[in-house]
Amino acid sequence: MLPSRAVMLLGLVVAPGCLSGSYNEAHTKSVARYREAGDFQRLHREPKPLAGGRLSVRVPKLFTKENTDKPTLLDDLPGFCCTLQELIDTGNGGEKMPVNLTIWAPVDDAAGLEDVKKRISDTIKAQKDPAFADASWGNVDVPQARPSAWAVMSLQGQQPFERLAAGEQGVRETKSTEGTTKIWVAADPERKVCTVLMWRVPQEAVATVPLEVLAPLVVRTVEMKAVEPPAAAAAPAAAVAPPPAAAAPPAPPAQ
Repeated sequence: MLPSRAVMLLGLVVAPGCLSGSYNEAHTKSVARYREAGDFQRLHREPKPLAGGRLSVRVPKLFTKENTDKPTLLDDLPGFCCTLQELIDTGNGGEKMPVNLTIWAPVDDAAGLEDVKKRISDTIKAQKDPAFADASWGNVDVPQARPSAWAVMSLQGQQPFERLAAGEQGVRETKSTEGTTKIWVAADPERKVCTVLMWRVPQEAVATVPLEVLAPLVVRTVEMKAVEPPAAAAAPAAAVAPPPAAAAPPAPPAQ
């Protein structure tokens, strides 16, 4: 058995190593937390409620415009919510091109994941655009998202994008140009909600819109919700019995 003095010395030698290990682990977690918080600075702080509250999502701050124009690429997909847009300067004499994020939330009977994916695939292939000829789904796992499993379709190459000529009365025209379309889809069968996020980024905007960073970040903020049960009707108030009649005062004594 070691003398008590030796045990004390051994403790002094071992303890700093244990403390150092704990500190390094805490430091690593802290750095990861701050880095993640920094990433989310790209998104609006408050979630955007959509589809009557069945879907909420935090969207990128870069989008300053919102409209209800359905993109022609998927104009018949049910559950359309909105299109978020930002105009990016192409560097060509004031010409601008829009970057879009369009959101759908098919719900209830329209929320089946495979049905939504097939509908999107059929619509994309019907465009008969060379860039869409090999359209297919891949699987992406985003561990921090709920749900974590997403289907992603990536369309690269020449495809139709809008251009807006310089000036206040700039004419819009659609031309085939290099760019990227990414469609992210996931569903929550229990809550009967499907989420579809379609990003469209022309090549001229790739440096301004880091799609590989933004798309998974937005996915991590998606929350799908079930229909709120109707509020229970208030119980009728119990009948209140009238207060008892006051007793008559006693008769005065006889004279």
